Amino acid sequence: MKIWSTLFNFFGFGQKELSPKEEYEELEVWINSKQYFDDCQQKAYQVAQKKDSLRPGQAHAYDGQILLDCIKVDSSLSRHQNTTLTEQFGDARYHAEVLLSGISTKLSEFSKFSVESTLSGDIALKTPAAEILMSKLDQAKKELHIFKGANALERDAETPERSNILYFMGAFAIAEIFANIIFLREAFEPPDGLFISLLVTLLNLIGAAWFGYQFREKNHIEPTRATAGRKNALYATLIVAFANASIAGFRWIAVPVANTEFWLESTLLFVFGCALGYAAFQKAYRLDDPYPDYGPLSRKVNQLDAEFQQLREEHAEFCQTSKTRALDAHKSLDRQISSSYSQFVEKLPEMSKAMEVWSKQRNALTQKNQLLQRVFKGIVVSNVDPELRYPQEIRELPTDEILETFKRDFVDFEALRSRLDQQVATLQSQVKSSRDELEKWFRSDEARAVFGWPNQ
Repeated sequence: MKIWSTLFNFFGFGQKELSPKEEYEELEVWINSKQYFDDCQQKAYQVAQKKDSLRPGQAHAYDGQILLDCIKVDSSLSRHQNTTLTEQFGDARYHAEVLLSGISTKLSEFSKFSVESTLSGDIALKTPAAEILMSKLDQAKKELHIFKGANALERDAETPERSNILYFMGAFAIAEIFANIIFLREAFEPPDGLFISLLVTLLNLIGAAWFGYQFREKNHIEPTRATAGRKNALYATLIVAFANASIAGFRWIAVPVANTEFWLESTLLFVFGCALGYAAFQKAYRLDDPYPDYGPLSRKVNQLDAEFQQLREEHAEFCQTSKTRALDAHKSLDRQISSSYSQFVEKLPEMSKAMEVWSKQRNALTQKNQLLQRVFKGIVVSNVDPELRYPQEIRELPTDEILETFKRDFVDFEALRSRLDQQVATLQSQVKSSRDELEKWFRSDEARAVFGWPNQ
């Protein structure tokens, strides 16, 4: 059976590994069982029966085995209780360390000096980029101011209108291309007709749009530029008329037949193309402020100002986040002081009770060891020759150094409690003082200047 048990255990089919508590409970039942007691008595009678196994003044091997079995149970008890007490002592030590040093360290991270240094460091890091941006913005504003004064402009630049007209024009342009292809169907192959239609439509729209954008020059304060600007309407009219009339010219060159259908289709396409060109001209004119160069200068100022405002908002958000974190940290530390102290105090009775239970269990085991040895020795002494002088002294369990260490540490923890009482009061006062100092600084002109950076 031992072979099969070994094989099962080797291949992982044996009993599951016991926890320290389960192992101790199993051994405790074993050492206190009636079976073990009966075996002890039986072994004593067997020793008395076989007198040749005894030596004068020497104890039998089983006498020592009883002690070894009790030591085995004691070791299991020690592992079990050590696990529990180590956790409890560890928790108490952690909370003590939090109160003795952890809170102070954490408090320094969110002090007025620390928060002020963090915000100042952020400003120092962003200052070069901010100075460049402010320089560009000041220069752009100066240029815009000079431009408005030189051109007698008192109004703000108009924002380009946003509409879907460009999409509609694109749809009409595609329609014009297909209409031109149909018109040229008798004179050209589809690829050639597509190329000519695309070329004429682009010339019509791009030409009209170009001159429409340049037409804004008519609003310039200088008479020469204004006169040149008004001429762009004529140039646009000529190029639109030329582009839309050229379709009929291409067809006439390829197939010189001028019937009624030809004139009707040519007229319709010409009117439709001119209307599309006029729409492109008007749209291009309104794509920017009517006064030349005013729109780009104004947009440059607006873009730089938007970047500047974004920089301010990002910094303000960083400052607000730092402020919130610092104030929340003080509240959290205040709660942590009370929580750590309460948990430390609550652990002391738990630790004391666990050591008391451990001591009682060891005392019970000690008594069991003494009882078993007395029974064994009593039976042997009563049934063998007195000349063998069988030893009758009881061999005691060795001192459990782990338990004794815990007892000494517990005395230190009890002494530490009075120290922590004073430490808690000191820490709460420090947290309150730090929070008051921080809130006072946040209300100061210095803090408002930091939060409002960069200032123009």
